[in-house]
Amino acid sequence: MIPFLLPDIPVVVWWPDIAPAVPAQDPLGKLAIRRIMDATNGVDPLSAIKSRLPGYTAGDTDLAWSRITYWRALLTSAVDQPPHEPIESALVSGLKTEPALDILAGWLASRIDGPVRRAVGKLQVELVRKSETIVLSRPQEGTTATLSRTARPDARLPLARRVTGECLAEDLRRLDPDEIYFAALEGIKKVQYV
Repeated sequence: MIPFLLPDIPVVVWWPDIAPAVPAQDPLGKLAIRRIMDATNGVDPLSAIKSRLPGYTAGDTDLAWSRITYWRALLTSAVDQPPHEPIESALVSGLKTEPALDILAGWLASRIDGPVRRAVGKLQVELVRKSETIVLSRPQEGTTATLSRTARPDARLPLARRVTGECLAEDLRRLDPDEIYFAALEGIKKVQYV
């Protein structure tokens, strides 16, 4: 049996609140293959998530991205059903101080050919197609979401807010660069704040 050498052990750094502007240039960040931040706990969550792009290096991620994994999965599943029309527009709404919603809007903006708006209000995502509207909503403190589609019965789905430990576990399972996260960060520039 060959022992592990220090360079063989993956190093992950987690900044639970305020992260450096360029995490990969931080003394600890230079050692890590994965750098995890959490814009939610920063002084200004929206500015924090928007600042991730200029300082991005492959291997960076934010727990705001992991918090919306189930939202992305449910929306993708809904869009993957007939009528298979392109999404013409999207509206993401919820708390102003929730960076997970900003990166969700950025993800949608990176994927659809149409306007994506981010508003303050009820926690929901609305996707508009030519012949239908898909709405995924959940009370702010709820654990069950409602998926509504034009001319179809509503579906109730489990969708609790993910705790930090779950998000960290997800990010630790994936130590390679996340290109979709990077595209979502770039997509934030296209989001219209209303």
